[in-house]
Amino acid sequence: MIDNISMEQRSDLMSKVRGWDTDVEVVLRRLLWKEGFRYRKNHKTEGVRVDLVFPRFRMAIFIDGCFWHGCPLHYTIPGTREEFWQTKLRTNVERDRRQTLKLEQNGWRVLRIWEHEVEGDPIKVANKICRYLRSGRRPRKRNDWRVVRAENNSKLQGKIFFLQNLHDESIEKREFVVRSVSRTR
Repeated sequence: MIDNISMEQRSDLMSKVRGWDTDVEVVLRRLLWKEGFRYRKNHKTEGVRVDLVFPRFRMAIFIDGCFWHGCPLHYTIPGTREEFWQTKLRTNVERDRRQTLKLEQNGWRVLRIWEHEVEGDPIKVANKICRYLRSGRRPRKRNDWRVVRAENNSKLQGKIFFLQNLHDESIEKREFVVRSVSRTR
């Protein structure tokens, strides 16, 4: 893929990407507020900045962007500065792991939600959070896969994603993703 704008323009554009008060965060916060749950946003807890903190319930919620945090369903390989972005991605995933484990070790319940989940059905996500808050249960530790490296494979016309489990970096797998080919008649 060829980038149509200069590196300086791309850098300027990327610097404007907001790290908080994103549309998905605002939508989710409004739904939770409407349900009567009060929270702190972008609050430092145990030395970790958390998107939504419910101190009374000792629950921390992160809303992870698909590009920045390596979503296996939606991660896209940037067309330029491949080495920089591979390092950035790995660093983000390692930080996510450290933060999650630190909070859990200190008695916090941690829930990580993908931005596409909120975009797809914000009410479903809000209901899920409300259930955890009301029940006092810990979110299930699922296989929370993260892309830590990605390669284009021109021979097979696809991408290879190298994934790690967020809770245990020793658990890895590879996934081959075929590019969708547009057909014209």
